Amino acid sequence: MPILPTNYQVVLKLIYDVARLKIIPKEYIDAVLKWIKNNLKINIAPTDEDNFFIDNMGSIIMCLGVALLLLILIFLIRFLAMKFKK
Repeated sequence: MPILPTNYQVVLKLIYDVARLKIIPKEYIDAVLKWIKNNLKINIAPTDEDNFFIDNMGSIIMCLGVALLLLILIFLIRFLAMKFKK
């Protein structure tokens, strides 16, 4: 296996994380979920499913953010099209 320069390895890891939508670090998501559980007084025993949920929370948030931006863009284009059609 060839030895790759360190900066090349870092770039490849960043590209891999972005491709898998792992943009928000797992530690931040875990801290937010613990804060929500403590404030809402939710007592859930940690299981393997919780770890799976935390791993995919970044992907879910990213997809919702992209969907929200697309909806805003679509409504803005429709509004501008109706305004300038007259």
